[in-house]
Amino acid sequence: MKKGDRLDDLLLELGQRAYTLLLSRGAKHHEAEDVIQESYYKLMTFLPELKTEQIKPWFYRVVLNQYIDEKRKQTKSVYVSSNFFDQIKEDESSHGGYRQVDHLDQIESEFEKIKPEYQEILTLKYYYDLSYDDIADILSIKPNSVKQKLARARQSILKERKDSNGS
Repeated sequence: MKKGDRLDDLLLELGQRAYTLLLSRGAKHHEAEDVIQESYYKLMTFLPELKTEQIKPWFYRVVLNQYIDEKRKQTKSVYVSSNFFDQIKEDESSHGGYRQVDHLDQIESEFEKIKPEYQEILTLKYYYDLSYDDIADILSIKPNSVKQKLARARQSILKERKDSNGS
């Protein structure tokens, strides 16, 4: 396999994952395709300056920023669709004692009640399985801020769960 083939495969995978990300953020099919196309153009422009390990977080950051810019032109709200919850799995041993999710409708309801910035960071971490450093690059914040925001997002979800249970 040639180096160019690996890059092509990486770019195709990134485009497909970014497309799914945009759909989960509420984008319509044509909006997601337009954002991906524009992001590919920007990537090709900057590709010679990027190291291989920088391509993935850089591309996601461009895709999200492009989509957010487009949404700002249209409306102030960005929504996460329910397919986000199709892939959530929590493991007690690897996620600090959180139990496996059994009631996705309840979790989805709780998720929609938390701040959009918490929704975004949880999506990037648990749906896209990105590292703290990658998320930091995408959101243009420090890795420690990612950890802090994730902790606050988890606490917010747990608070919503507790409030919805009447405890």
